[in-house]
Amino acid sequence: MATGQSQKGSVAGVQGGYAPLDSSLLIPPAYLPSGYAQSAIATRTAGDLTTTSTTFVDVTDMTVTLTTGARRCLVFCSALGGHTGSGSTLIDIAVDGTRQGQTLGLTGGNSASFPLVLTFLTPVLSAGSHTIKLQWRVDAGTAQIYASTAISPAILTVLELIAGDGGGGSGVGDKIYLYTNYR
Repeated sequence: MATGQSQKGSVAGVQGGYAPLDSSLLIPPAYLPSGYAQSAIATRTAGDLTTTSTTFVDVTDMTVTLTTGARRCLVFCSALGGHTGSGSTLIDIAVDGTRQGQTLGLTGGNSASFPLVLTFLTPVLSAGSHTIKLQWRVDAGTAQIYASTAISPAILTVLELIAGDGGGGSGVGDKIYLYTNYR
């Protein structure tokens, strides 16, 4: 997708793997309907991570901060996870310090190797700066995120959504437009 172009209704395709977001490629406001979308990405490509914490803690390097309008954000996480010993790895998203999942988080796994894939739509956020973090815990044993280019990078992506308001002016309504730009 060329700079300044957008795709309505779906994420732009990336051929040949993941492409880090270059902030200079954000879509110019002139191409967007009322306001513009922000996006942020955190990528870890070297150094596997482990935790034995039984309470949710931040995953190292998996934090993004962005300034949004009063809109929802779409959060994507992709990594290769693992678990040793008995028990399970539990994954959650924290928005401005508040976990979004229940006691068990939003997703998880309990095998030696499992895909850690998470998509989450935030509630409408207030206009301003927001910090979104990937968090994890175990109920027993040791959790791993394999974050090396030899296997797979760990990626946390946050995309602000611009919603059509159906004429009501609220900015939250019947149509959602996702704007992103990968190179």
